[in-house]
Amino acid sequence: MSCWVTMYKLQVLDKSKKLSELKKRLNNLPWDRIGRIARRSILHNFDAGGRPKKFRREHVKPWPILYRSGKLKRANAIELIPNGTSIVNRLKYQAVHNYGYPPRNIMKNEYLLLQEQDKNKMVKVFSDHLMLNI
Repeated sequence: MSCWVTMYKLQVLDKSKKLSELKKRLNNLPWDRIGRIARRSILHNFDAGGRPKKFRREHVKPWPILYRSGKLKRANAIELIPNGTSIVNRLKYQAVHNYGYPPRNIMKNEYLLLQEQDKNKMVKVFSDHLMLNI
C-alpha cells in the first residue's frame, strides 16, 4: 500500500510541475511570432493581387491594384498589445481601400484578412509553444 501511495504522490507532483510550466507558458505566449505571420499574410495578399479573390477595380490603370506607390503595403506594421498582437496601418485612406467607398466609386478590396493556411500556422505556433517538452 505504501508503494502505491508513493507512486501516486510522484505522479501528482509531476502533473503539478507540468501545470506550473504550462501556466508560465500561457503567460508568455509568442505574440511577436503570431504578428509576423499575420503581417506576412497581409503582404502576400498585396503581392498576389488579392487572396482568395483577386482585387477589382472600376477603371484600367497602368499599375497593380493597391500598389501605385507601395505606401499602403509598407504602412502595415505589427503592434504588440497586452495579451495579443495587432496589425496597424495609420494611413488615413487604408480603410477606404479595405472596405470600399461607394460615394467615390472606390471598390472594396480587402487586404487586411488572414488566409486559412496562415491561421493554421498560428495555431501550430501556439500548440508548439504550449506543449513542447511537457
